[in-house]
Amino acid sequence: MVRRSLRLTASPSLAGSDGAQRLCWLFSQKVDVTTFRHNLRDKTTLRTVHRAMRWVVRSPIPTRSTYLSMACAKCAQWPGSFVRPLHALMLCCLLGCAASPRWAPTPSMRAPHRSLHALATSTRQSTGELLALRQFLSHTESLVPARILETWTQPMWVQLDGRDTPLTPPPCPGDAATAAHVETELGSLDWQGPHGGLLIRLHQGFAGALLAGPRNSPSLRCGHGSLYALAQATLLHEILHAYDVRVRLSDDPRFLSLQRFVPQGPTGRMASRNHLTTRLPDPYALASPQESLAVHGEYFLLDPTYRCRIPASYQFLVDHLGHTPFARTDCQTQWTVYDGTEALDLDPARVYAVHYLWASAGDGIASRFGHAMLRIVICHPSRSTPSEACLADVQDHLVLSFAANLEAALQISPWRGLVGAYRSQLYIRRLTDVLLEYNERELRDLYSYPLRLSGSEVQALVEHAVALYWSYAGSYYFLTNNCGTEAAGLLRAALREGDMGDLTALTPRGIRDRLLSLGLAEVGAVDRVEQQQAGYFFPSMAGDLERAYKRLRQQPSLTLPASLSGYVSGQSAAQRRSLFATVRDPQGIGTLLALEQLALHSQERSVEAALIRMYLAAERSGTHAELRAEVQRALRRGELFAPWRWLRQGYGIPLVNEAIEIPDGLDARHLVTLRARLATLTERELPQSAHELRQIEANQAWLLAQIISWPHPPSQQPIQGRKEPSP
Repeated sequence: MVRRSLRLTASPSLAGSDGAQRLCWLFSQKVDVTTFRHNLRDKTTLRTVHRAMRWVVRSPIPTRSTYLSMACAKCAQWPGSFVRPLHALMLCCLLGCAASPRWAPTPSMRAPHRSLHALATSTRQSTGELLALRQFLSHTESLVPARILETWTQPMWVQLDGRDTPLTPPPCPGDAATAAHVETELGSLDWQGPHGGLLIRLHQGFAGALLAGPRNSPSLRCGHGSLYALAQATLLHEILHAYDVRVRLSDDPRFLSLQRFVPQGPTGRMASRNHLTTRLPDPYALASPQESLAVHGEYFLLDPTYRCRIPASYQFLVDHLGHTPFARTDCQTQWTVYDGTEALDLDPARVYAVHYLWASAGDGIASRFGHAMLRIVICHPSRSTPSEACLADVQDHLVLSFAANLEAALQISPWRGLVGAYRSQLYIRRLTDVLLEYNERELRDLYSYPLRLSGSEVQALVEHAVALYWSYAGSYYFLTNNCGTEAAGLLRAALREGDMGDLTALTPRGIRDRLLSLGLAEVGAVDRVEQQQAGYFFPSMAGDLERAYKRLRQQPSLTLPASLSGYVSGQSAAQRRSLFATVRDPQGIGTLLALEQLALHSQERSVEAALIRMYLAAERSGTHAELRAEVQRALRRGELFAPWRWLRQGYGIPLVNEAIEIPDGLDARHLVTLRARLATLTERELPQSAHELRQIEANQAWLLAQIISWPHPPSQQPIQGRKEPSP
């Protein structure tokens, strides 16, 4: 919905002294170095300059001299290395004053005021409306940061546009009428207002709210809360547009990273990767970087809770505007995030450091380049202040991981991953669970590289990560927007010093190498053993298992297959059980227990693959209705894991007084029931595989009992697995 628009327009008629003065200001204020650098391709700006050229040529000699003086003063400000725009260069050459820096606007040309001025509309307007507008402008001007006002030396004129079209406030997120909402332009900006100033037009429908005042204005269910506040937001929105044209704050690399804007398409147009509108202050923020800055700026100046809801963006605006609104507002951010249904505390005050966590390449198409994650070194609650000692609190460390949410899909599709059909979102897990998944189940190494971030950058990264957890959903592309590029974008948003603009690698491994070459990450220790002892390297269990199996084969009483895979996959649980009685030492029993765990993971993957094949076949044939129903229940967990759907109000990070409603499908009790149903399904559809799983579990139970009761084991003979009916 187009609520507000930035329009650069040229006056259709410029004549007399007023026209001369306006053209002088056009050259000296609007057509400046910054504008030309960023808007050389802006056809509207070029048309404005063409008109200025025509009026210069047609003007009397004294007036023409004034115009050329202004142009020469502007030429003197342009550095020699910058190619001057053709139009101004022609003027400078005509007068021969390109090297004359002394030319400057006369003091009489400067506007005497920089405040907001009320301007009556051309239609009939009551005195009460004009007085209400003046009071409204006085109130709103007090909210504008001084740095913005100091940018302009000409006045800003504000008027109600006099339109008869009804004013329709923006719809609330989730409203059924959102899709059919009629677009309404609430305000516009004209660069050539009276006396060389800016002219901002507000919708005539705001007149009633201005007359009622801030306390009696009609209320709104969402957004800024009232029609009066919406009028203020519209005015501030246009003022921020004008400020942005002068300073190009929306082009700041850190701002673009905070709002997830990246060049897209063959033209490199800046567009946001975020497709989620329900947890944004205003969906209009996704239209462009300029609109995003204006939207965030209006909430920065008007909403006392913006500081707690989007703290990283708040601090960015504080740093650039030199203004700290609502600094003492008592709002409390809810730092709780979820791994499934487990609540995790990600309070930035407890974070000591951030590491780039890289998993080595896996077997699947989505993991052949490794996996990029961020390790949050969070301290145990018993520690009063974060310190290096927190590196030992591994049980408390958390991992941020951008991944593709397969939702209702059973297995990842290479084609859908290439075309961005999967949702990209941020998952937060315990480090111990990540180690179990990669080191033990997938047999992949994990490398943890400390990032050289200041304390404020660490805080900004964690705050922004929590905001993304609740308010970001993009499109996952294997090649261009994957776990690595998403993690790099999060890092860019946190960096206040330095530049990651050269971080152009597209793979997790490439981003790791680039971080090291830029000096933003360090190895931690040179020796691999030291890295492991310091917690910077977590090796896969594959090497340990191979070495342990080699030692086991050296026992003369055992006759084992030549390879570890032959022992785990080439023999049944019953065959392996017959070897247990010949192993008497606790180290050998521990090795057998670890090998049984490896066999369990292998068998579980085999059962999962078999169920997937059966499900896909049942979908094509329309058979096995119960199988399809149970699998759909399991798949529903991925579809339900969308934290932004668990909230009913607000934007960004939820506050402590806002309830989080986790759906029943993600409840832990539901998960237990679901696992039991899938086990029953496996018993019925894959009886041989189910029998093998039970035999492996029986082997593990016996070996564990031997270890616990050492040196007096309860029995030298392994227990027999339960007798199962022949399949």
